[in-house]
Amino acid sequence: MIIAIFSLYNNPMTFSDRRFALFAGATMLAAAALPHLWALAASGDAHVFGGLLFNPIDGNTYLAKAYQGFEGDWRFRLPYTAEPGDGAYINLYYLFIGHIARWTGLSIPLTYNLARLAGAGLMLAASWSFYRAVLKEPAKYRSAFAISALTLGMGWLLLPAGIVPMDLWVAEAYPLLAALTNPHFPFALALIVVLANPETGLRGRRRMARDALLSLLLALVSPFGVLIALLPWGWEALRTTLDRLPDRPFSLGEILRRTEIARILAILAGGAPVLLYDLAAIRTDPVLARWDAQNVTALPPWWDIVLSLSPALVLALAGFRKSPQILRGWFVLGLLMALIPIGLQRRFLMGLYIPLAGMAAVGFASLRRPGLRLIFLACFIPAPVILLLSARAGIETHGPLLYLGAGEHAAMAWIETHTAPDDLVLAAPETGLFIPAHTGRRVVYGHPFETIAANAEREAVVYFYSQASPEAARQFLADRGIDFVFYGPREADLGVLPDLPSLQLVHTAAGVRIYAVEP
Repeated sequence: MIIAIFSLYNNPMTFSDRRFALFAGATMLAAAALPHLWALAASGDAHVFGGLLFNPIDGNTYLAKAYQGFEGDWRFRLPYTAEPGDGAYINLYYLFIGHIARWTGLSIPLTYNLARLAGAGLMLAASWSFYRAVLKEPAKYRSAFAISALTLGMGWLLLPAGIVPMDLWVAEAYPLLAALTNPHFPFALALIVVLANPETGLRGRRRMARDALLSLLLALVSPFGVLIALLPWGWEALRTTLDRLPDRPFSLGEILRRTEIARILAILAGGAPVLLYDLAAIRTDPVLARWDAQNVTALPPWWDIVLSLSPALVLALAGFRKSPQILRGWFVLGLLMALIPIGLQRRFLMGLYIPLAGMAAVGFASLRRPGLRLIFLACFIPAPVILLLSARAGIETHGPLLYLGAGEHAAMAWIETHTAPDDLVLAAPETGLFIPAHTGRRVVYGHPFETIAANAEREAVVYFYSQASPEAARQFLADRGIDFVFYGPREADLGVLPDLPSLQLVHTAAGVRIYAVEP
């Protein structure tokens, strides 16, 4: 499979290159696939694996988006809020995954994970071709590929202080973590790397048409990725302009003929219309506008960033001057733009480890002492091991964000088949995370960003199950137009369900009850 993916690129490989690429690529794909298979096999009679092993809080929102596509929709509406609004044609990649699940008869979690692995394979192929094109020397491009595909940083040094470091949760920055986490990050990174590759095998209009098409696809998969794709060529345009400016002024025709300008224009031509539509759709829809306002992705602290990018950062600094300009520019511009004090700062870290790994390979090649090389290699090892061990702990303990109880799973199957698509379900916060992903039904609260007024809604849900008087509970159900109340182990942990004559038991199994709210 991996060899077939690598054959998408025209650069012929030697036997040693093919063997190296196969080993490193297979190792990443094994890390991305085998823990999930283990989690599925560990379900047992009392638990059902939810399909997500890393970052299930956001992952369930992607499954919920796919569920809307599974039901035939192409217009996305917020599934984690009581009033989803009219929605818009955004998040089309996950809606498409849902359509694929319906067309093929596969389950949504299986289709989701197959898409994740396919994206990881394409990302590997794109990265291999990119590093070969910009680094040239086998020792350097092999090292860059291995660092990019198989390593993280040294953020694990922060774990004893109770801090979860960036390299264990900012999945969009690291190819390995992206491959483990969701489908759209690795697919988007693959497209970004292809667009950054200076060797396309095409020229002129054909290259521009290809870049525009890839940028359009990137915008549909991950709109912010279009801005990242502009960074390498933006740097090249700035650098070459400053280099030539003292010699002679530019004519407009000469500027447009420059390769870097042509590639920037092609990327904008393909991706900008989608970005503009997304921006307009979000700003004009009051529900989506409120969602966007609370969807803040702040930058981690500087010391977290430094540790989580090291030891690759240290090696990159050693090799910075000898590194290709495209790697230096991509990394520097990405880091500088991440420092701009806006709500989307962290998004500019997307794929940042890719140019960093290339520069780190140059720095690693400059090391002459074998002992020093071994020290750096040893520093790369702990983070991936810790990440996989954390997955093992979640599997062995049947972590509540990874698994549903058998009764919860049966209750959600009942909801899926016995309730209307627009019905509103009240459930505990953790249960509310799963319900839209596995039933397509809306909840009062289920996610810290995709639930409008999330903090207030969460408090209201917790209050209902833990402290509400019968009269307050009855009024809450009526005011919010709730159709069904879910009561299982997670709800029982909050408190006793208020005794209300309007709650009619409609389903019970394995300690889980569902009540219909009668007028």
